[in-house]
Amino acid sequence: MAADAAMLAQGYYVYEHWRPDTDLCFYVGAGKGLRAGNMKARNKAHLAIQAELARQGMCVEVKLVRGQLTQDEAHTLEIERIAMWRGMGVSLANQGDGGPGAAGLKHSAESRARRSEAMMGNTRGKGVPRGPRSDETRAKISAAQLGKKQSEETKQKRADANRGQKRSAEARQKMSEAARRIEQRKKDQA
Repeated sequence: MAADAAMLAQGYYVYEHWRPDTDLCFYVGAGKGLRAGNMKARNKAHLAIQAELARQGMCVEVKLVRGQLTQDEAHTLEIERIAMWRGMGVSLANQGDGGPGAAGLKHSAESRARRSEAMMGNTRGKGVPRGPRSDETRAKISAAQLGKKQSEETKQKRADANRGQKRSAEARQKMSEAARRIEQRKKDQA
């Protein structure tokens, strides 16, 4: 693919991922930049094939089909290549039929039901309060932060951000109580 670097730098392209063990294409994609060589942002079927090849001491072969395309041309060619391979009976890791986004991807009724169930009661979103953290969660966060020292630069930034703010009597009282608890904890640990 090194020889194709100049083509990859200009516009969109269509690429194929091949299995060296079967000498067959298993994925067709369209992209630009470094997309063809990115093996991490892939679907489960693609990742499973990568893992199988790795166990055999092999890796995915990337083949450039055509470069210097517009986005629409790349999507059209991707659709054609997917249809061609599937027409020849080749099993592809592509979930959809190609083109922009996940065009052609059909979620099964079971998949839709699982997603629906998972989202039931989900009220998180913009402007929706999260609610208080449980004691267990607060203890975990506290344990994770224990022993971590903040840099002097961080301390200074925090001090600068808080300087000049007017605190209510209630807020000052809470901060005072918190400081006393921290001092007491330090004495108890010593």
